[in-house]
Amino acid sequence: MMVLRESRWKFNTSAGAGIGFGAFNSEGGMFALDAPSGQTHEYIFSGFGMGTSRGLAKLLRIPKLALPKVLIKKMN
Repeated sequence: MMVLRESRWKFNTSAGAGIGFGAFNSEGGMFALDAPSGQTHEYIFSGFGMGTSRGLAKLLRIPKLALPKVLIKKMN
């Protein structure tokens, strides 16, 4: 990659999330940059399309976690 000019903008933070239902996927998020003047600029993005997805637990073969069953006896 060739850098033409060094930017004085600085990365601040970012966040994002996505969801898939069958073959349809959607995602969105934001990122914030600090301008050389000191102001923070927030940018929002979103996208959708078709694709395939699998849960991370299936890919890593991690068993599903479940809470233990708790039985409470009634006192007479």
